[in-house]
Formats: sequence, structure tokens, C-alpha cells
Amino acid sequence: MLLAACCLRLVCLDKESRTAENDGSRNPPSAPRRSEENPSRLEADLETEHWYAVYTASHREKPVAAYLLQKGLQNYLPLYETVRQWSDRRVQLQMPLFPGYLFVHLALRDRLAVLQTPGVVRLVGAGGTPMPLVAAEIENLREGLAKVAAEPYPYTAVGQAVRVMQGPFQGMEGVLLRRKAAPRVVISLKLIERSFVVDIDSSLLAPIRRKPPDRKN
Repeated sequence: MLLAACCLRLVCLDKESRTAENDGSRNPPSAPRRSEENPSRLEADLETEHWYAVYTASHREKPVAAYLLQKGLQNYLPLYETVRQWSDRRVQLQMPLFPGYLFVHLALRDRLAVLQTPGVVRLVGAGGTPMPLVAAEIENLREGLAKVAAEPYPYTAVGQAVRVMQGPFQGMEGVLLRRKAAPRVVISLKLIERSFVVDIDSSLLAPIRRKPPDRKN
């Protein structure tokens, strides 16, 4: 009887195994959850400092930048100069280049210090996870805006794509706007979907040739 029971058990296990294999061929296993990732990698993500975009409440960019600085957190708020007509005079102001956004440099273990700052809505990312920006992109942005005047522009990704080969904003990509005077280039940050426009000599630009998508037979 014991031998028969063992044989019966082996047969059942074999049938279950085949059924699981067949189901797996139709429904491949889902990607591992973040909690199942390598713990050392998660720890490195929390410990490594990166640039992150901070989304703020309306017109709170400057106060947030000041609060973060008081907390000892390195941040960068791109500004541009504009002239506004008040009731009695014209005033030159410095306004946020990307309304509603600024950038902070920190490790994710310190993110609560940012999220608990008055005026901060969230760190920009996907699926609730903050996404780091490329450090070179922030440095090019900072250096370029220190040399060339810029102004906000509606976010766009349509048009002749170009890369800045020399001078301010070297290495950054944008969309070329045709006009009679100097060419204007719209440079966009995809993560926050914000753009700015600058005048750049055409000799400093190179077209980007996108590879056409493969056609399916």
C-alpha cells in the first residue's frame, strides 16, 4: 500500500509539473518586483547622489530653493530675465525658466528632507519612483544659461532635430526653428516636459539623423 501511494504521488507531481510548464509557455513569468532585486543594488541607489527634478506648487520655486539651501541641500533653479509692466513703471525680474520645477542634488535616502519642505509636491519620476537626471545635462544647462540668454518655450519634440556641437549647451539636443535672423533652437528636458529657446549660430549645430523605424513585412 505504501509503495502504491508513493507511485500515485509521483504521477500527480509529474502531471502538475507538465501543466505548469504548459501554462508558463503561454504566460511568461512577470518581471521581479523591486523588493526582489539585489539588496546591494537597492542600497547603492539610495546612497548614490544624483540630480532630481522637484515639482513645486505654483509660484513656489524660489521659496523652495531657499528652504532647501537652508537645509544644506544643493539645488539649482534656472532663471531668466524679463521685463514686466507694472501700473507705474517697468520692472526687470528674474523668473523661473521652467515654471513649477527646480533641481536638487541628493541621495534618495535624504528625500524626506525635500518632500517635507513647504511648497514641494513631489520628486519627478515614474511609478512613484524618482528618476535621476544625467549630471552632464544639468551642468551643460547651468554653464549655458550663464553665457546665453534664454526664455521659456512651449514643450515640443517636432521638427529638425539638432545637436549643439560647440559653445554653450554643447552636447545638448534640440529642435531647430527657422527664422530670417539667427537660428533659434528649442532645447527640451523630457523628464519634466519643459523647453526653452536660445539663439545659436548655425555653425555650432549639427543635424541629427534619426534611424527610420523598421517596416514590418
